[in-house]
Amino acid sequence: PDEAIGQPLSLLCTGGEAGDWLADEIATAERDGCADIECGFARRDAGRAVCTGMLTPLSNDSFRGFVLVVSDGTRRIADQERAQVELDR
Repeated sequence: PDEAIGQPLSLLCTGGEAGDWLADEIATAERDGCADIECGFARRDAGRAVCTGMLTPLSNDSFRGFVLVVSDGTRRIADQERAQVELDR
């Protein structure tokens, strides 16, 4: 699909990350009310991004689902990795 709105979260996950990872995060969100997310996601342009965010359950009498709000953490993660390489020298 052209848009991810209303689609399963596994649509966005790259590689094998949608399996156990997704089940664990959903269980955490249901148990604790939310789950912090940091994962590789597919971008619309077929690239890959590291996203950080929050997965929160959303439900009422007739609906049960989750809200995932993310931001692109790709640059921040790359900066942290470069800084770690410098520290390790």
